[in-house]
Amino acid sequence: EGLLASLQPDVVILDYELHAAIVTVSALGLPMVLAIVWFTIFRDPELPPMQFLERPPNSAAGRARMRLLWLRSYWGGVRDEWMRRFTLSGLRVRLSPVTYGTLLIEDLRAVARARGFDARRFRRTDWLRPATYPTIPTLCFNLQEMDFPHRPHPSLHYVGPMVARGRVEVRSAGSDAKAWAAFKARRAERGDAERPLVYCSLGSHWSADETLLRKVLEAFARRPGWDLVIGLGSKLDPEALAPVPSNALVIAWAPQLEVLAEADAAITHGGITTINECVAFGVPMLVYSTAYVDQNGCAARVEHHGLGVVADRHHDTSHDIERNLDHVMRDPDIRRNVGAMRRRLLEIENGGSAVATVERFMRPRPDRQTRS
Repeated sequence: EGLLASLQPDVVILDYELHAAIVTVSALGLPMVLAIVWFTIFRDPELPPMQFLERPPNSAAGRARMRLLWLRSYWGGVRDEWMRRFTLSGLRVRLSPVTYGTLLIEDLRAVARARGFDARRFRRTDWLRPATYPTIPTLCFNLQEMDFPHRPHPSLHYVGPMVARGRVEVRSAGSDAKAWAAFKARRAERGDAERPLVYCSLGSHWSADETLLRKVLEAFARRPGWDLVIGLGSKLDPEALAPVPSNALVIAWAPQLEVLAEADAAITHGGITTINECVAFGVPMLVYSTAYVDQNGCAARVEHHGLGVVADRHHDTSHDIERNLDHVMRDPDIRRNVGAMRRRLLEIENGGSAVATVERFMRPRPDRQTRS
């Protein structure tokens, strides 16, 4: 607070979940823009909440169902708050330091009162907890074309994904990098340009789905003409999946962008970062959503736009995985759709829309030339 008051920046960009910081910047009267990596977060009866694997309604009955899903989402949040108040696990949260995932609505209201923030500026009836800010400009780091067709909330501005193509993959350095380099060299030595490569990543925030990974390996054991790279996000020891077929590489941290640059398809858990990076490299997807946070909603959008196949991780067998991958890699419509979305992503990325949008909300200065 002291630093911002002394710097008086022309604009402050904040992650949407830094609630105390949002209240503080607002109290200082500084221009502010929020940033999200999810698709639309605001309540809309024409759209499903992000935690549901649903498509937009096309009938009156469908719209009624959407309203019920939004009510279910709201009361689920209320239930979770009460659980935090009256259960032993909730008590541990309340006695813990305030961190990601521990903020309660009463905490936010207390900070708002202390800083003179109008509590009407946040709303708790939307998908995101504990509150959303419908009057504060918000950057959505996704393509609007990848969201469901709808009229965006007035505060939401789609500026496209921020794919850091030149990033240094620190966590995949050392033995993982050497293993990938050797695997890649073996592929090159065979000289078979038609040999497909599939990348599999089930995320790095939650525990790995060992059962699903074993089924993926079983599928590749039957397809020696396919190659597979599995990145475990350090959520599982690669030795736990042994024995691994000779056409597969299992490593703790995969250099994701390097692998996607070579890949013909990807198996993903529905995380938006991986989805965006697949689109950036024109890689079609087989999505097995783990249903955390927004992954069902992301999977539904992949399916809606024909960017891949969405399947059931609980019921699919290794044979189902094999058939799904074969379909994803062979289907010309999927490849066409992914290619078109990639071109749109590159167009937005090269057009500087994020910078232009931020400049719109900067403190006005007579000497500044804002981009058109």
